[in-house]
Amino acid sequence: MKLLLQTNDPIIKQITRTGEPPVTKVRIILFNHKSRSIRFREGPTWAIGDEVLNICMDGFERSPYFEIVGTSLIPDFNVDPSFVLEEDEDVVWVVDMRRIVLRQSYSIHRQLVILANTTIRDQEEKVVSKKITRRPQLTLVLMDFRDRFSANTLCTKAVRELISLVGDNGSVRNVVQPVVRGRKWSDQRNFIVPGQVWDCRRDNECFGSNTLHVPYTVRSDYAEAVMGNFPQYQSISIPAITAEPNAADTVREIDVAHFWPHERNEPSEAHAKLRDAVTDLIKEMGERKRFTVIVDFVSAAAKQGRSQVSPKYVEALLTTKVVVVAQRDDWEDHYRLFEALIGGALVMTDTMLSLPEGLAHKESIVVYNSLAELRELLSYYLDPKNEAERLSIARAGWKVAISRHRTYHWMERIFFGRIITM
Repeated sequence: MKLLLQTNDPIIKQITRTGEPPVTKVRIILFNHKSRSIRFREGPTWAIGDEVLNICMDGFERSPYFEIVGTSLIPDFNVDPSFVLEEDEDVVWVVDMRRIVLRQSYSIHRQLVILANTTIRDQEEKVVSKKITRRPQLTLVLMDFRDRFSANTLCTKAVRELISLVGDNGSVRNVVQPVVRGRKWSDQRNFIVPGQVWDCRRDNECFGSNTLHVPYTVRSDYAEAVMGNFPQYQSISIPAITAEPNAADTVREIDVAHFWPHERNEPSEAHAKLRDAVTDLIKEMGERKRFTVIVDFVSAAAKQGRSQVSPKYVEALLTTKVVVVAQRDDWEDHYRLFEALIGGALVMTDTMLSLPEGLAHKESIVVYNSLAELRELLSYYLDPKNEAERLSIARAGWKVAISRHRTYHWMERIFFGRIITM
């Protein structure tokens, strides 16, 4: 489905009339809450809970159409913009609004507004004194990667002040990750209630066409691990649908996996009733139908598991026929979805109103709307008679993930309105 929070109007209007790539690189200053060098990865390490680094900076570095010319630490906003202002080139500020919102700090938001105001005045003075021939375009992209949707008056106030200051001409954009509100677990249904997609046209927190949606993407470290490893696995013997390399074309001994523990010493953490129910169901089906199953974490969990590539996890992804994903009870979108897709398994997910672009039910992914339906779908796709159909969906899901949902794909979508790097 296509979300309401998408606009066809790109942030950067540098595409030529013939649809060729941008003539010049987009110059980026990144305002983030963690102090990192621009080339911030030394080895397979992922910054925990820091999607501005994991998605934005990673995407900027991997696309040839961006250049990070400076970084600044929130809340200091200590970047000296003079090196930018001496030139006749436009610049984009990418700001980690999640940290401003979570800290509920009005002073941090004011610092951003003051810096923008000072920058614009300095630019205008340099034009008057003829130090520069024109005032460079200052574009602000405010990134909000909170997991759960919630109206926030501070974020709203910051965006509206900046629009008023810089000009409501597309030079301020709000980019949000959570777009579904009202999702929750229902004991009566024994499943989640999906909620609804935020309709920004009617909402008081609306910023009009300036608001875009960016979901989680394929993690680059896991994509590289899978791409580097799957050719080493034994290929399936039946003819492939396509001659192109595809991670789905490996022999898989594990029938179904859900990477969540079946038995815990204490009740699950909040927001995980669906995950518990799914693991119970898969464990029961494994015993009753003699499926080979994984219902547990593979390798490290929690912070360590989220920050490093696990060879055991990569192996499990590449040797499992069906991976069942369950979103959190109260919000959608999770890295596990795309990790499963790039592993080449047929991926099943619970109901998602913000199902990533290009994924379609029973074409490139399978969506279950109840635990009873999940049981039926597992029985169907693990039946050897339906192997060709399972492989077709798995191949299609892998291709959608790897060709349309890398970090650089999403940065190009947001800034240019389309994918440029294939």
